[in-house]
Amino acid sequence: MALTKIKGVVIDDETITTDNILDGTIDNADIKNSSIDVTSKLTGSVPTANLSNATASDKGISSFSSADFSVSSGAVTLEAAVVKTDEQNTFTKAQLPSTYTAALSATSGVLDYDTNQNFIITLASGSNTLAAVTTEASQVGQTGVIIFIQPSSSSAGTVSLHGDYETAGAAGLALSAANNAYDIVPYFIKAENSILLGSPQLAFG
Repeated sequence: MALTKIKGVVIDDETITTDNILDGTIDNADIKNSSIDVTSKLTGSVPTANLSNATASDKGISSFSSADFSVSSGAVTLEAAVVKTDEQNTFTKAQLPSTYTAALSATSGVLDYDTNQNFIITLASGSNTLAAVTTEASQVGQTGVIIFIQPSSSSAGTVSLHGDYETAGAAGLALSAANNAYDIVPYFIKAENSILLGSPQLAFG
């Protein structure tokens, strides 16, 4: 084992502590290149008094955006634009829900309530079916609308409902019959396997 001598004191375990230094401190003058390789040589805690404030260009964590937070004296402050899910929030810009637009046949009649809140659905001529849903269990309380658009030609499309969908008085959905007509149906997810559909508002134009 190599031995190191500092001011006559032999260090036999290859470590240097403040007890081995004449005045108990190490400063830049005691270090050959005035720097310490902190990535592999520095352990333990560094007092906050010895740290400089983080800045937008030197945050320490590259995934954070300066538009989302500020740092001063070690304290992190979130900007007002960050929404807190357990507090009431007032939005000063319009919020856009995810809206699915396609033919009902494109999803075999299955609507994805986990991904989308509103739906703009083009019907096929003849019979169409809103099939059993698989994404409503985690979305209880979600509300939105379904817009049904009739085909541009041929006969009107009708909509039958899987048992997961419920209507007032179990009356089902009676939609417009004219080509290109569009109707709006509101919905509310009450529970797993229970989506309540409101009365259609017919023939907008």
